[in-house]
Amino acid sequence: MSLRLVLLAAFAYVLLLAILALEVPLALNVSDRINAEVKAQTASEAQLVAASVSGREGRALDRIVRTAARQLGGRVIVVDERGRLVSRLGPAGPRRPVVRRPAGDPAGPGDQPDRPG
Repeated sequence: MSLRLVLLAAFAYVLLLAILALEVPLALNVSDRINAEVKAQTASEAQLVAASVSGREGRALDRIVRTAARQLGGRVIVVDERGRLVSRLGPAGPRRPVVRRPAGDPAGPGDQPDRPG
């Protein structure tokens, strides 16, 4: 094996390690940014739905929830100020909890099975 071939192989190996060392943190950063963007968008949409349903009851509330679920393509859950379920609509799952109980709150909303609506 010639010296030129050994040097070329060593250079290629070091170059590969450098590319991998830079690529892994970049991929992790992009993943974290995507997750943060999804959470921010979800919070924004939840605030919009909350503002829309404020003070509404009955059919008007159900109509807003139905429209929001269709537009968002997901499950919409409306609870009152005490955490009690007021309205919900979206894809059902086997024994999916509607709202998880806050830590240390035994009187919270609890795990209620989801029903299609």
